Amino acid sequence: MLSRIRNRFLFIPLLIVVAAALVFVFRERILVGMGEMLLFTEDPERADIIVMLRGGLFERSVKAAELYRDGYGDKVLVPRALSDETSDEFRRLGVTLPDGQEVTRDVLVQLGVDGGDIILSRLSAGGGTRGEAHRVRRELLGLPGVESFLVVTSWYHSRRVRGIYSDVFADTGLRFRVVASTYGKGGPDDWWRYRYVTLNVLTEFPKLFLAFVDPVFKLSFQDDPESAKDGPPLKLP
Repeated sequence: MLSRIRNRFLFIPLLIVVAAALVFVFRERILVGMGEMLLFTEDPERADIIVMLRGGLFERSVKAAELYRDGYGDKVLVPRALSDETSDEFRRLGVTLPDGQEVTRDVLVQLGVDGGDIILSRLSAGGGTRGEAHRVRRELLGLPGVESFLVVTSWYHSRRVRGIYSDVFADTGLRFRVVASTYGKGGPDDWWRYRYVTLNVLTEFPKLFLAFVDPVFKLSFQDDPESAKDGPPLKLP
């Protein structure tokens, strides 16, 4: 009896060693699979407007400008982000500097987007990707003639965006496609070689889980303003 129990306890560390060895041998295939799991992209089609989600300025702005230049959309919508409020705080102290939204606009202009075709959202930021989706919903429903749009985001953010936007826009009649940008360092096949991309990828998995449970538990946080939640369409100034 004791020998049987001892053998079972010996089997557990052996199993752990074998599993660790398999993970080491196939580590690159596993890491590539993790990257591919997060990637969701669709071929772009002509749309009424391009929505460039905030974060990942380089890869998202380059892709949004490319789509604009190629004629996939006549306008580019740039939502606000919580980081933009840092500039507001500095202004209260008499320090003037452009916020991230203004920098994004300047980057897009230098990449070939007509400044008159860039719409800067004035809705208060917050609420994460889902809150941003609700703000985009309210913006687009308040724009006359908008029936379709392209969502531009980073590749590791794309699958979560697809799920959230499918939920948020389900009853609007608006058609959309998610276009993932792979510009910049660290794509689905080598993300673990770059520290900051690795951080983004590894934190994306718990965010995917939260995105799944959020519609069920109706999570809300202190940085979620009313404009980050669902509501009637707003008319843009």
